[in-house]
Parts: sequence; structure tokens; C-alpha cells
Amino acid sequence: MNYKDLLDVIRNALLDSLGEYEFKENMVSVNEAIQCLRKSYYIRKLNIKPKYVEDHLNLIIGKAVHEFIQDRLERYSDSDIDFEFEVEVTDDILIGHIDAIMTYDGTDYVLEFKTVKNTPNKPLPTHFLQLNAYLNMYRSKRKANYGYVIYIPKHKGSIRAFSIKLNPDAYAHVKIRAERLYESLQNGRLPPADINNSCWFCEYYKYCSEATPRKFKKLNEVV
Repeated sequence: MNYKDLLDVIRNALLDSLGEYEFKENMVSVNEAIQCLRKSYYIRKLNIKPKYVEDHLNLIIGKAVHEFIQDRLERYSDSDIDFEFEVEVTDDILIGHIDAIMTYDGTDYVLEFKTVKNTPNKPLPTHFLQLNAYLNMYRSKRKANYGYVIYIPKHKGSIRAFSIKLNPDAYAHVKIRAERLYESLQNGRLPPADINNSCWFCEYYKYCSEATPRKFKKLNEVV
């Protein structure tokens, strides 16, 4: 086996670990609603397969950490703590998958685990929206009005957990975005793009900027 063949085997094995995500035709995931709607639209319509594993290492590492946590967390918890993993929640057209539900002293807490380069000092906006959506969608008489987003750093910093309180207004915002995306997927019209500097690193930048060049004019003028 030569050098190139060896790298191809390793890359294909890592890409295969991402698995296939099956979208539900009449549902929009929370992740789709909180990220750029244009990107969510293109992911479904264009269905571009990952080409370079290096661009998806964060997803691969994150998935590996989640699987490790699910396998080990219950072993090191106190006897009065129970965990339930991969909980599906739905509301109208929205669907989500909660990382974990921790039941402690008769109360359910929603947990969301995030692997990050460096631990932030507060929950990132998209993570707040995601966990808050799960809090609103999770139905249980034992449900707490807050949950935790837990950051696990890949490089520097310590593991940190931030509590997020249930916020119906923020959830209403996510539902509006989900409805916009759903309508776009049904009628084939592009949804609005959340244009910012991260667009430069999006795998759909070429399609997006060509479809609505005026929208990207200011971004392209930045030196």
C-alpha cells in the first residue's frame, strides 16, 4: 500500500463515521432552524457529500465525544441520578434530538454537550437557542424550567456548564425560522441568508453568492 492509498483508507473510514442523516420530509430540525436558513436549504436540495475529511473533523470529534459520554456517564453518577439519552422531541413541524435527560431528585434536566476549541465564558447564541428549544419541546411533568449546556474543550480550558432558563419568546423566534425554511423547501424558493464573515468558510458560498449577488456585495467588498 502506498502513501496515497493509506490516506484514502483513513479518510474514507473517518467520513463513514459521520453516517447518513435522514431528513423527515414534513419536519424541520432545530439545528436547521438555528443555523443559516440558506445553508439548511442547500444541504437538503443539493445533497453534497463530504469530500475532504479535514473539513469535518470537528463533527467527527464531537460525535466521538458524545458516544463516549453516553457510554460512561451513568457509571460515574450517584445512585440517585438517572440518564436517558437521544430523546426525540417534536412540536408542529419542528423536531429535535436531546443529548441527554438527567433525572435528579424527581426533576428532569435537559443536557446538551458541545465540543469546542476553547471554552467560552457564556453560552454561544446558537447553543442558547438550541437548548432553549429543547426545553420548550420536552414534555414531562417532572421537567425543570432550565437545562445545562456543557462545553468540553479540545485544546485549552476546563469543562464548563451553563444553565439556560426556559424562554418562550426565543423559542417563538426559532419556530418562525423553521416555518420560513419549511415553506422554502416546499415551494423551491431560496430562504434569506444570514450573511456574515463565516460565509467565506461555508461549502455553499459559491451557490449562495451567485444566487443573490447583491446580498453579498458588501461582504465581497471587505478587504
